[in-house]
Amino acid sequence: MELSAQSNWSLWDLSYGWFGRACVFLGDSELSACEASPRQATEGWSAMIETLHRKMNRAERAFLMDLVTDKPPTVTLKGTFWWSCVWSVAIVICGALVGVMLALEINPLLVGLAGGPVLLFAIASLYAIIALWSSYIHWSRYEKRFRDHDAPEIKRALEDGHVTVKKVVASAVIEIVEFDDEGGGYIFDVGDHQVLFLKGQHFITVDEEMEWPSNDFEIVRTAVGNRWVGIFSYGTELFPIRTIETSDCRDDIIWSDHEQLVQTDLQSFARSLLA
Repeated sequence: MELSAQSNWSLWDLSYGWFGRACVFLGDSELSACEASPRQATEGWSAMIETLHRKMNRAERAFLMDLVTDKPPTVTLKGTFWWSCVWSVAIVICGALVGVMLALEINPLLVGLAGGPVLLFAIASLYAIIALWSSYIHWSRYEKRFRDHDAPEIKRALEDGHVTVKKVVASAVIEIVEFDDEGGGYIFDVGDHQVLFLKGQHFITVDEEMEWPSNDFEIVRTAVGNRWVGIFSYGTELFPIRTIETSDCRDDIIWSDHEQLVQTDLQSFARSLLA
């Protein structure tokens, strides 16, 4: 089966999943598809994967526009300074308590018993101050980099209005379950003796209400800059036929990101990942 990226309308455009409503334009006429349900693309279809270049749909455009919408900074200088003052006062109080106990010549054993927790609290307060400023510096650099580099690129992509899409219909999936924060993974059977291997923290849907892993989804990037937009699921949940713990995989698989189309069968590829 062949789908044209230039066609005026298609089943792929009838639903935007998490929007819940869609309007399809055919020439000059407008067909309203209110309360549209997610399309069941795999019904009567065989597994496949194809790459195409097309215009952004509303879901993709809305997602990108939200990224460049002005938002308050994640960590502010005012907030960081305020909490630093709070923890500094806590350190001063701890020091004062220890000084009072020494000045009153309290039994050294009691000073040790009471002073130990006070000292630990003072150390924790100092650590909190260091963590606050480290966080402020990290997020300030990140947000400056986003403003100077990422935001202008996203705006150019919005002006261009086109995306590159990997359109996937899968018949089966094996899930790789993460044990820390290294990112899980999925091995999809996409037909023609091929598997699509996705692994990493960003291989999740743009909306947590979308079904995932799914039998019908799109991996979307901007045509300008090849910027990652996200995964948009349009199908139903695809239950894994097998799960693999990340800790059972090879070292070069555990902490690395992957997006590969491999000519092999599902089970053989899964075995090749094991340590």
